[in-house]
Amino acid sequence: MGDEWLDVRLQVFSELVKEASLVVFDSNVIAALKSEAIFAECRSPDAIHLATAMRVRSYADGSLRLATFDERMLQTARRLKIECIGDA
Repeated sequence: MGDEWLDVRLQVFSELVKEASLVVFDSNVIAALKSEAIFAECRSPDAIHLATAMRVRSYADGSLRLATFDERMLQTARRLKIECIGDA
């Protein structure tokens, strides 16, 4: 089997990076964190990423999708109605 799994993951990562954007962590993200009790169930970095996603999806052109290999973050994102890569 070798490193085939790694090659696949690196290819996916490479494609995702092409679509990535930088968003500044500011008071708007903090407000989003405070707006949903569900963030208390997340690890801090996950909560920040999800709150940021909620913030930017309001002005995204509908193409905002979250990519993660972390099952807990994925479940929380789904509860927040954030589209995730690989969702049907």
